[in-house]
Amino acid sequence: ADGSGESSLIRDLDGALLFACRGSRGPATVEASESHTAVNDIRVWRSQDNGETWEKTIHVRGLISAAPITLNRAADGTPFIAANLYQVFLEGLDRLKIPKDSQGRPVLGGRSRHTLGFWPLNQARDGLETPILVRDSVAEFGLAPSGDFWAVDHPSAMTVQLADSAWH
Repeated sequence: ADGSGESSLIRDLDGALLFACRGSRGPATVEASESHTAVNDIRVWRSQDNGETWEKTIHVRGLISAAPITLNRAADGTPFIAANLYQVFLEGLDRLKIPKDSQGRPVLGGRSRHTLGFWPLNQARDGLETPILVRDSVAEFGLAPSGDFWAVDHPSAMTVQLADSAWH
């Protein structure tokens, strides 16, 4: 109802379902208006009855970029959010293609896709642990040849069991 999309779903270690999705830029309903900035939020819902009912257990505002977000599971079963870090550009403004809003003003943060982080869910599944910086492409590789940032987004993953019987 709030215009969210790009959802991901995993089964937790205890059999419960965990669900996350990318938020929308604007409210579609009165209920959604309280989460107008959900596009930069991490939100996770949990179902303990195989999807019959859902409870939002995590909502952290303004933490991630307005880019894809996925809920993944590590090989040890730890669920984690993978998303781009919300950052404000502080340097290189003269060399970058800075997006502008509908009124022509520069948008200096919230849409960057060059720094990827993982946020493990805590044991109770009602909060996040300390984030892990996975990739900072500008620091690692410099500016992209296009003069823009590298795009390390769409962090989709799957934990799979290979022929060696180990989970990867």
